[in-house]
Amino acid sequence: MTTDDREVARLISQAGGRPDPGAGLTESVRVALEQEWRAALARRRALRTRRYWLAASLAAVAIAGSWTVLRRAPEPAPLFVGTIIGTRGSVLVAPRAGRTLIAAGDALVAGSRVEAGPLAVALLTVGSVGVRVGPDTVLGLEHPGEINLLRGKIYVDSGAAPDGNTLLVMTEFGRVTHVGTQYQIRVQPGEFMEAGVREGQLRVNALGHAQIVERGWGLRLFKDKTITRISMPSFDAQWQWVSDFVPEFSIEGRSLSAFLDWFARETGRTLVFVMPVRREHTDQTTLSGNIVGLTPLQALDAIVATTRFQCDLSVAGEIRVSIRPNGSATSSMKQHATSNTAAVLPP
Repeated sequence: MTTDDREVARLISQAGGRPDPGAGLTESVRVALEQEWRAALARRRALRTRRYWLAASLAAVAIAGSWTVLRRAPEPAPLFVGTIIGTRGSVLVAPRAGRTLIAAGDALVAGSRVEAGPLAVALLTVGSVGVRVGPDTVLGLEHPGEINLLRGKIYVDSGAAPDGNTLLVMTEFGRVTHVGTQYQIRVQPGEFMEAGVREGQLRVNALGHAQIVERGWGLRLFKDKTITRISMPSFDAQWQWVSDFVPEFSIEGRSLSAFLDWFARETGRTLVFVMPVRREHTDQTTLSGNIVGLTPLQALDAIVATTRFQCDLSVAGEIRVSIRPNGSATSSMKQHATSNTAAVLPP
């Protein structure tokens, strides 16, 4: 025993015995302790029950609130990236909600994919920029102001007076943006990308640096990372496909000079007036009818044939306007124009 233990034993022996409290007192103490113990247990159970139901109530409120938010929250509005102006041939657009036919004026949303068949073409606007989709072409429209050209060719025309909106064309070979108005891009997957400028400038970002392409020129980037500079005159045959399907041009009430300006722009030519003809002479010639369904060359034949003017395209890159030798319309050509509902009121 330790010293402390011996001291405690000594004090107990000196205290002596104590009287027995008796069975009644012992039982009353036991009963009181048992009642207090049971009361403590009851209080603990009640506290746990209240905590459980409080947590359950909070969870129910949270679920109900979430359901209300989910039920009442409106679906996000689709992000429009472009518009379909017209199509010819087999053109597929995905996704399409509830309709399989493509109509002029249909909106294109982010995530759309456009596929033109081997003999098909399409006219689109992406923002305010006009885009012509050539045959056997696949492109994606993931973001506003951006085209992902996967295969085929497109022609971009931001208008004679561009509003500053640009278009980014993404390809596997690099990125192309315009600093001007008219250009085309062609992609052969895994082989090359070709970018040519008809009017204005292009900026091509590829192989880690940017290159500027001027009017009448193009770049061809190959899979082996070589770059070739190529000549692409604005009136060259490489642009011919662009005229196969053009946006409508209304001639009703317009001047002959307005039509000639449109024709020159569509064909990459320069308008030249041969003396004694001056521009004001064609300004005073008013057109009527329409040229729907005609290519620019067909429209030129149909319209000019009803006037005292003639147009010579034999000089490369020019449309030369002069007076017809006999000073009157050609009857055979005039009949052709009438059949296409195009006519001219001479000055």
